[in-house]
Amino acid sequence: MKKVLVLGSLIATPFVTLAANGTTLWGLLGMFDQVLRIVTPMLLATSVLYFMYTVLMYTLGKGAKSEDAKKQIPLALVGMFVMVSFWGILSIVTNTTKVGPEQLRQTDIPCIPNEALGVYCN
Repeated sequence: MKKVLVLGSLIATPFVTLAANGTTLWGLLGMFDQVLRIVTPMLLATSVLYFMYTVLMYTLGKGAKSEDAKKQIPLALVGMFVMVSFWGILSIVTNTTKVGPEQLRQTDIPCIPNEALGVYCN
């Protein structure tokens, strides 16, 4: 029971903090977008470095290290392919449907005012 309570409070803490600051859903989505714009290229760069490392270990390693690297090279390639293809598919979908962060404006979405939640419509 204590674990559930601690886990629940850890999950709820950011929401309570953001609610106290008056942050809206748009603010949360904007912060999430900023984090993803930083993390995604870093993950891709890390996967490329890992692939290069496994290729070096395969070419320079002897015995067991070379065999381990030989098994990891296809996994690294698949990981890079999945990341790049997922990124590309999302880009195609957002540009085609015009729902990406560049095309979607807050004024395009219907607004329901709620003073208790801090939502005010223009």
